Amino acid sequence: MNQGMSKPVMVVGIDSSPRAQKVIEAARLMAERMNASVVLAGAVEGLELRGLIPAELATWNGDSLTSALDKSTRAAVAKAAEQFHPGTVIDQKVEAAAPWRMLVNEAKRRNASLIVLGAHGYRPVERMLGTTAAKVANRAECSVLVVRQAPEQKAPVGFERIAVAHDGSERATGVLNAAVALARPSSGRIILIRGVVPPNEVTPAIWGKGPDEIMALLEQAAKVALDKIRGSLPDGVPGEACARIGIPSEIVRDIARDKDATLLVIGSHGFDALDRVLGTTAGRIVNVADRSVLIIRGNALA
Repeated sequence: MNQGMSKPVMVVGIDSSPRAQKVIEAARLMAERMNASVVLAGAVEGLELRGLIPAELATWNGDSLTSALDKSTRAAVAKAAEQFHPGTVIDQKVEAAAPWRMLVNEAKRRNASLIVLGAHGYRPVERMLGTTAAKVANRAECSVLVVRQAPEQKAPVGFERIAVAHDGSERATGVLNAAVALARPSSGRIILIRGVVPPNEVTPAIWGKGPDEIMALLEQAAKVALDKIRGSLPDGVPGEACARIGIPSEIVRDIARDKDATLLVIGSHGFDALDRVLGTTAGRIVNVADRSVLIIRGNALA
């Protein structure tokens, strides 16, 4: 949370797509759970390129393309504001910018605790360059909620079954604390998940056991570690632990789906120049998950 007695601030990305309503629903629920103020942000892609649009394509029915885009975005933001409780929305921002850049910059300027945005489907080129959601997840200095609703889910976000990716690091404590804070008011269940990456070389000569037995031991050790963490959950917050061998991002995705998690909570580690190109594990989970993902930075939500 922000320092002092002021409410935490959420920056919510709004566009005019049909998916925007899911983002609004999720943001409204998070604002209530966090007792947060909301800044609605609409980025008008293309306005920064207005000088490149040929004159014959930039006007129709007496209106300009850039003006129409701006009006559409402002209308979507205004409509979204009407769906929050009175006094919750403290500002409505619309500007010409790449969506990810606007959201990251606005959150930094506001010292926001959380960014909320939708996850759109992505094309092959985005698998290499990254979606807007993954870019925000990799670059934001605060926590990020990426909203995506699985077909079997009734709502884009819920606190009944919260899946938590727990890698055993010190930072994982803050991730778990945030999940518990969200789950506790409604006695939500915590599902602890760990994807175990096998060693590069698993041979009897090194380990004294066969590869299959070694894999089973590694998985069991991870499960024991998670069970210990599960045992430390506060009263009124039930939990379970799941560990599997494999690629962490895929394991987290699959178990969250198998357990019908209503929200997936993960941590975001610091990243270097290579991560900016290839993406962090958090960014990869955002791209492969089929449900809403909350990326935690620090203890802002706990």
